[in-house]
Amino acid sequence: MAEHSNVTAQLVNYIRAGYPGIWMRTSEEARAVAIIQRAAIEIGKVPDCAQMNVFMWSFTEGFHGSDSGLNGEAERKPDAALALIDPRAKQHLPGDSVIVLKDFSAFLDDVGILRSVRDLMGTLKDTGSVIVFLGPVLAIKPEIEKDILTLELPLPDAGEFGDMLDNLVENNKKLKVQGDKLFSVPREKVLDGLAGLTLTEAENVLSLTIIEHATFDDPALKTIHREKASSLKKNGLLRYKESDRGMEDIGGLDLLKKWFEYRKVGFTAEARKAGLPFPKGVLLVGVQGCGKSLAAAALANMLQVPLVEGNVGDWMDSLVGGSERKTKEALATADAIGTCVLRLDEFEKMAQGSESSGRTDGGTTSRVLKEFLTWLNDRKSPVFCAATVNRIDALPAEILRKGRFDEIFFVDLPTKSERKEIARIHLKRNGLPVGTFDLDALAAASEGFSGAEIEQAVIDARYRCFTDKGPVTSEVVVEEMKGTKPLSVTMRSQIDAVRERLANVAKPASSPEPVTAASGSGRKLRT
Repeated sequence: MAEHSNVTAQLVNYIRAGYPGIWMRTSEEARAVAIIQRAAIEIGKVPDCAQMNVFMWSFTEGFHGSDSGLNGEAERKPDAALALIDPRAKQHLPGDSVIVLKDFSAFLDDVGILRSVRDLMGTLKDTGSVIVFLGPVLAIKPEIEKDILTLELPLPDAGEFGDMLDNLVENNKKLKVQGDKLFSVPREKVLDGLAGLTLTEAENVLSLTIIEHATFDDPALKTIHREKASSLKKNGLLRYKESDRGMEDIGGLDLLKKWFEYRKVGFTAEARKAGLPFPKGVLLVGVQGCGKSLAAAALANMLQVPLVEGNVGDWMDSLVGGSERKTKEALATADAIGTCVLRLDEFEKMAQGSESSGRTDGGTTSRVLKEFLTWLNDRKSPVFCAATVNRIDALPAEILRKGRFDEIFFVDLPTKSERKEIARIHLKRNGLPVGTFDLDALAAASEGFSGAEIEQAVIDARYRCFTDKGPVTSEVVVEEMKGTKPLSVTMRSQIDAVRERLANVAKPASSPEPVTAASGSGRKLRT
């Protein structure tokens, strides 16, 4: 329980240093109270320090705590509560006290309450007492923000989850088996699956898993991931995605797949023991519809870790400081989730205009990008970031420099052999008899197509044949392809510009097609 212990030790130091006010932001009230009480006990173990009293106040109950004897209807009022804290009052709480005010932010809109709090910040320093404002919202008024320290309670770590899991297993009669046979998947995978949840959320998820499965196996692990997805939806910053696509569902991109295989070992315990740094991530740049997002999903499936998706546009906020706060919160949530693939589609939205940000948006975009780059460089969590970009011209130079991501890959239009493989994959996914199709004809007809455009041609052919009540054939699919104007036509200049800019920056995701007299250049734009 290292994280839990660290917060307790941190709180002990703040209280001993004489901070008069601490704002602890968390939705886990019971867990925070336990940490505060533990800190008070730890202070009592320090030489020449007395154990501190702990008093709790809420609007519904008033004061209660260490033999306070102060319960009463009057103390439910916030002004009366502050009067009892004031050491200058005739009747007041004893010194050397930790006074926890729950959900007090709502009362700070009252000018009298705000003034009283401000006065207390100056008088408590001499008494050894401290006020801890406890709640899920950080709403410090400017008048008192310089007097109050902010302390964010991190989400639980594997040690806390492990203690809770052990208690649930010990006291639950619905389990089929006990002991070693209870886990057909590693216990660590169960705990990793809970990362990113509060203790209450994790307890609910585990209880449901026990009821549905009565053991911890692969289906149980999927249930844990599914329920965690519901929790992630609450703040709207990250989404858990079910990934049913594997590397076999990607046509081509052989060099990218090979690189994934090399980086796969970085997720193992052996790599940690050998001192290998955890993989940072990959930047996938290229033509729309050519498999960038699919590759990230397939990587998560290959690693058997959650795929978490972040929409950078959702992190931008019109309020001053809101975008930076949302970005920091989203990345902190990813850190808390633990081992996962964090997919950031259309990553250019975060960086677009960062160089002129000071003139156009007060520097918001620049600060958001800096927040992300700092996280990418400094984080210790096992989060693999897969960022996809369609518009390379929107990226500033600091994103493309070596070392930001582990590697930058350019995902170009598929070659002829890749188009053949992509056609085979989508024919199979659509339930069509692949052996009856002329894959070479489909590959030739789809010159200049992206993978998504080949997929759509197959779907369009199915709709047409379903309406005409005839079989889907190579000829029908070819006709649909000939009637399509692909991106290689409509966005030719942009694709050429991307290729030119990435020539010395990014690695190709696919091997070049051999040039023969019959095939000509392996990768073309339509004219």
